[in-house]
Amino acid sequence: MSEYDLKDPSKWSTKQLCAYLKKDGVSGDITATFAEQNIDGSIAYTLTEAHLQEMGVKSIGDRQQILRKIEVLKKSAKLSERTAVLWQGQGPFHTTFVGKLMKTCCYCCPEPQIKYKLVGNTYSETTIWKGGIGPNMLRDCQCCCGDTEDVDNVDLTQVQDIDSTTVPANCCEKCFCCGVDYTVITINTKNDKEDKTIEISKSAGKEAYLKINNQVENGQPMAR
Repeated sequence: MSEYDLKDPSKWSTKQLCAYLKKDGVSGDITATFAEQNIDGSIAYTLTEAHLQEMGVKSIGDRQQILRKIEVLKKSAKLSERTAVLWQGQGPFHTTFVGKLMKTCCYCCPEPQIKYKLVGNTYSETTIWKGGIGPNMLRDCQCCCGDTEDVDNVDLTQVQDIDSTTVPANCCEKCFCCGVDYTVITINTKNDKEDKTIEISKSAGKEAYLKINNQVENGQPMAR
């Protein structure tokens, strides 16, 4: 097993950080120096050449190698942040089991599976039609031979408004069918004529709205 994990360098210990710096790089023994100064993965990004000189790293070559490899870590961390899955869910959502039976004609007419995913400033919906059944089955020539997928991406830097509404189950559903409340998230973009809506459970809806809205707010200044 590797002594360090490149996925999250900020959690590295001093020993792991030094192992990374010394591999194909720093020639001097810096472990004791870094340990004495409490330099670990969470601090490494802030190091400058002046810091290294003050710590006693005398070799110019070693100082340059340390800074170069830390810069590689910074770029890797930014890439991981951009590609990390911030939230994911799936649908369709039904308030009651009876409602699902009616919607699918007692499972005789299967519904598409919907996968929601939030990565960076992109929200995506993947609609999967099992067995090729769906709007594109003739185009894809997959009537009975496979699944078809439609992927719809939303650039959150272009979102004009986002809203979350809790929809209560009606009285009949609550009394006779164990109906549950659910959340409808509406995303309105500047370019699309139709709003994008997400219907999910109330508990999942709260998390989804907070994370999507956070990315919308963070992305707006970058878009200007």
